[in-house]
Amino acid sequence: MSTYPEQQRRTGRSRTRWLVLGAVLVAIAVAIVLVIVYSGGGGSGGGGGY
Repeated sequence: MSTYPEQQRRTGRSRTRWLVLGAVLVAIAVAIVLVIVYSGGGGSGGGGGY
């Protein structure tokens, strides 16, 4: 089932790895924001405390 050349397979793997890393980072950021909002951050309204 190896129809793709070796180089395309390598680039696809690295690209998939970066996509997975980006998705994980976004999911972690969303989880942190949700925890902050639901843990009492809703009262301070402003947000973006960084």
